[in-house]
Amino acid sequence: MVTSLSGNLATQTLIAGALFGPGSAIWNVLGQLTQPLFNPALPAEKRAALAAFEAAAANYQSVVLESLRNVADVLRALENDAQALTALPAADAAAQGFLQSVQRQYALGAASYVQQLIAQQAAQQTSINLIAAQAQRLVDSAALYQAMGGGVS
Repeated sequence: MVTSLSGNLATQTLIAGALFGPGSAIWNVLGQLTQPLFNPALPAEKRAALAAFEAAAANYQSVVLESLRNVADVLRALENDAQALTALPAADAAAQGFLQSVQRQYALGAASYVQQLIAQQAAQQTSINLIAAQAQRLVDSAALYQAMGGGVS
């Protein structure tokens, strides 16, 4: 319940009889000032407001902690992606070099067609792994942008 004080005292006469009479502003102001003391619902309302505040604070803390956890997880994923992207290009280059070697051996008759197919398959698989790692890095970069609050209206 909201109470307000008014300036009715200025409009009343300041004669002692009128000042403390039954319809005077003093009793009105005194009633407005003491009303919260006699309002039995006020402590319950105060406890309810404090409980709602504590619930909102706990919810906010939970959201902040979850956001920080998401950012940490995405940063860890990006670190793993970076490690994979440093190793995979070397593996791809080695597989391509091995394929060229087997193709030369096949052209000279020192390797079978099956060995050439196996080398092609291995080279293609490492190329696929490299492309998948690059795609995963892009996905994780977008996840970091989202975790940092990007794209939220």
